[in-house]
Amino acid sequence: MRIGMIILCLFGFIGASGQRYSNLNLFEGDGGQDQTQILVDQNNFYSLNYISRDSLFLNKTFIARVAEGNNSSLVLSKFEHNIAVKHIHLESHVTFGRIHFVNDRIWVTGYRQSDFFIDGELKYLADSIVPGEPRDRGNGFILVYDKDLNLEKSILLGAGEYVKDVAHANNKYYLAGNFGLHSTEMTLDGITIYDNFSSLREMFLFTLNDTTFKAETGISFGGPGSDSVDRLHVDDDGNILLLGSTISGAFFYGSEIYPTSGNPILPSVFLIKVNKSGLPVFFHFFDAGDGVDNSNNLASEITVDDQGNIYVGTRSPTSKFRLNNQVLYESPNQAYLLVFLCFTPEGPLKWSKEFDSKKNVTSIYRRSILVEDEIIFGGFTSRNLLINDGEIIQNNDSLAISGMIKLDKETGDFKSYQDIVTNFGSRLYSLHKLSNDNYLIYLRRFGPITNTNFDTFFVNHNIPSATLIFEFNPEIPQIVRTLDEEATDSNSEINIFPNPIQKESKLSIQSNEPIKTIELYDINGRLIERISAVDETTTMDTNHPSGTYILKFLMETNRSVYKKLIVE
Repeated sequence: MRIGMIILCLFGFIGASGQRYSNLNLFEGDGGQDQTQILVDQNNFYSLNYISRDSLFLNKTFIARVAEGNNSSLVLSKFEHNIAVKHIHLESHVTFGRIHFVNDRIWVTGYRQSDFFIDGELKYLADSIVPGEPRDRGNGFILVYDKDLNLEKSILLGAGEYVKDVAHANNKYYLAGNFGLHSTEMTLDGITIYDNFSSLREMFLFTLNDTTFKAETGISFGGPGSDSVDRLHVDDDGNILLLGSTISGAFFYGSEIYPTSGNPILPSVFLIKVNKSGLPVFFHFFDAGDGVDNSNNLASEITVDDQGNIYVGTRSPTSKFRLNNQVLYESPNQAYLLVFLCFTPEGPLKWSKEFDSKKNVTSIYRRSILVEDEIIFGGFTSRNLLINDGEIIQNNDSLAISGMIKLDKETGDFKSYQDIVTNFGSRLYSLHKLSNDNYLIYLRRFGPITNTNFDTFFVNHNIPSATLIFEFNPEIPQIVRTLDEEATDSNSEINIFPNPIQKESKLSIQSNEPIKTIELYDINGRLIERISAVDETTTMDTNHPSGTYILKFLMETNRSVYKKLIVE
């Protein structure tokens, strides 16, 4: 079947043939912080939202409220085809955590202080209160859900113990986290490990049987000072990567001792690789710590390619960046640095890439994914410029601006920078590559709206803070600059008219072959609307400001055709 003519009614939400949805999901309510995140699984995604002394709304619909007298809680949500289908409210006096997609399950690992409730039902009673303290010291918890968010397993840890990251390999679960704040030992299923330095913050690594969830091995590691593990990666051969921060001046793993910076003001980031026999392969440290044991850290991710090369994004809150006490780069502006590193599987540095700034205000780009020959880092620059080899690539000095940086994964050479938002303060927490080549973006905006040119795509009735989830295509801005609206694809001719078009008008589309999907983007690359079943009665909303937009047509042959549309 070949389609001859389609009529798009360019007027508010008046119905459509086939599945259609508005792309933006907007959580409102005080909170956010660096533990908010998303997980993506095919057509579904899951979010974890932190609420601090407030209520949480999704697209103006009430979701949950922090109980009177409590400080914080978490909401775990499932979305199918961008529509929320389930929410789970986790609450105690203080509640924080992270989510992980491990072995086809959703893991929530975190910490609770006082009685712990799940959707209003008491799950764990508070521990006994130590004399002189107002509340119990709190416990770490592990909740394991299936993909429909049905609880399959729960584990309660000891006081001050909590899991930061989870991995699965070789029929085992690997749990990495912190302990030692209230005790010099930690016991899980009869296996006891010790804080040999009484440092008040040690790190642990346990393995669990993936059928019984019972602990099989456990070790502690770290140093005589405060330490915090943040990220864990285990490959199919059982090699383990651990990433975190330390201010100990020395790092102990088994019988091996490694020096670190020892600077009590500036923690070191550590990266250690351990083989399947438990023997260290290499150890690195660099002076760009986030601060030890901040459970809400926006920690660096560990990204590993098929060859075993390791990619880490970090930053330096000084004008010098040091790796293993050797200066790799010094800012000519005496300003803070943004740094990306690639290590070989054996440990040597393969390349480093440094971006300069003008101020002693940080840039944080540590959410990373591999796409073909590129390593892509997402994050934000806070009230600062971003400079590559003397050239300003992000010219901002007033807001926290979110964006994406693409590097050649083999050489570290800079390939491109792309803003995600530009005209209000935002911090990117997660990005995921989708099967349609878009990215699912999860970011937080801060502060009241004072910019009269505020982007209407993100309008939220002047709520001071909100968490935003939407699809983003970084190629659209380039397409806007180069696309000739009169040009036609050599294999698939599409014509749209009238163009320009008035609001509340009908747009005609002529095509010489069937169209599977029509998507409408703004010039910044944000997906506004998608129609996934197209026929002669198809309608689309364009109740948006006058300006230039891009229509993307996915043909039955899986080729894409782009057309520029001007709305007057």
